[in-house]
Amino acid sequence: MKKIIKTSKNVLSLVALSFVATMCTPVQDNVLAVPSVITGNVTNITSTTAECTSNVTTDGGAAVTARGVCWSTTQIPTILNQKITNGTGTGTFTSNIRSLKPNTIYYVRAYATNIKGTVYGEQTLFKTSLEDEESTFTDLRDDNVYRIIAIGEQTWMKENLAYLPEVSPPVAGSETDVHYYVYDYDGTYVTAAKATSNYSIYGVLYNWKAALTACPEGWRLPSNNDWEELNNYLGTNAGGKMKESGTIFWNSPNTGATNESGFSALPGGCRLYINNTFSDIGRAVNYWSSDEYDTNNAWVRGMENSSANIHTFYGMKNNGFSIRCINGYSIPFVTTGGITNLTTTSADCYGHVTSDGGSAVFARGCCWSTSKDPTIDNFKTTNGAGTGSFTSNLTNLTPNTIYYVRAYATNSEGIAYGEVRRFTTQNTFTDDRDGNTYHYVRIGDQNWMAENLAYLPEVYPYNVSSSTEPYYYVYGYNGTHTTAAKATDNYSIYGVLYNYTAAMASDAGTSNNTSLI
Repeated sequence: MKKIIKTSKNVLSLVALSFVATMCTPVQDNVLAVPSVITGNVTNITSTTAECTSNVTTDGGAAVTARGVCWSTTQIPTILNQKITNGTGTGTFTSNIRSLKPNTIYYVRAYATNIKGTVYGEQTLFKTSLEDEESTFTDLRDDNVYRIIAIGEQTWMKENLAYLPEVSPPVAGSETDVHYYVYDYDGTYVTAAKATSNYSIYGVLYNWKAALTACPEGWRLPSNNDWEELNNYLGTNAGGKMKESGTIFWNSPNTGATNESGFSALPGGCRLYINNTFSDIGRAVNYWSSDEYDTNNAWVRGMENSSANIHTFYGMKNNGFSIRCINGYSIPFVTTGGITNLTTTSADCYGHVTSDGGSAVFARGCCWSTSKDPTIDNFKTTNGAGTGSFTSNLTNLTPNTIYYVRAYATNSEGIAYGEVRRFTTQNTFTDDRDGNTYHYVRIGDQNWMAENLAYLPEVYPYNVSSSTEPYYYVYGYNGTHTTAAKATDNYSIYGVLYNYTAAMASDAGTSNNTSLI
């Protein structure tokens, strides 16, 4: 019995030890971990594809069920962005990244997933190449072939325009007639101008009148808004990102030039109206905008070898500057001129369509309303089509009323409006003393006659005068007969001349609440 009891104690001890040993042994899941993965280099980059060879070095103790790369145009991409899956397990793998945008920076990371979760490798970045060389445009007018580039949502020519239907020497210039120049060429022969190296490298310099219609069908001269969109897309140092890098074409130091955008700006110089000479080749380039600044000037974008910025300024329209055409159409550009020939019920409005936006203007005119910002849904005129100046006659207006008017132009892309002008129609009253009718207009809080007073109760020759008695004269009339004086052109156009005493007594009828003011 004693032996049996002893044996039982030993058995119990072994059981207890076995239980303790079991409690101290870790559960297998507690030793699992996420995998380890290394993001490799990105190679074989094209405008829309790239390859990335990565490596899952350990599985973390559990099978890797998915691996691949993920990418985005923003930093720290995850599998919630775009991704590709390349099998399972450890080891190296190659990911073929597709459907990328040309000339775009992408961020990429390798990833691997097991039961414990997903882990990412180091982030790396790459930039897709420019459009393939097949991305070109042929100008059917002269068979010039231009390379093109997509930058953001825009498509630009990546070369200066070289359309040259005629050529002028630098001494010839105009704001209203078209002129085309080739840097350092001083003749009028197109074939000779095209044979120069400056033509083949830098293209043509245009005055603003020529620039407005120089771009080929389907392309247009960029507007201020087009340039601003490009500048905002490129951000800081936009000019440097647009300039051809190096100092082969640009003079040193060519500050900030990386040509990251692919715009490939070249310093084609300019033709200056001030001294009718060429200047600044190698140092600067100026590009016309389709927007006017005023009658004599238009907006320009410029880049220099000493700056990484895009400079905005306005230049005289008779300068010769370069052109970069942008693809597609836009609404026209139209300005509102002066308001003239005001009467009680009518007025003339002048407008000018400076650019058709690349698509023919099929309607233009002026619209008006008694409310601000009138549209063609209010009153309007239609004054032909196309670019250029026009005059609109506004009719059926209400006397002595404030109106708002602006020019408009319409093409296939929509309606453009010019600046809003304000005017007040005239009113009339009749002088009970002689039946003369006068126009008057309200200016501010005052009503003014819009004609010189013609009240003529008597008339004197011009050599008769008095400082105390009222005297009345009609210019060029040297008699004393009022009927004869009133029959003259000077009376009907210019009215009467008064000495001070007569002027103070000549208020045009108190019943009409008029006074000499």
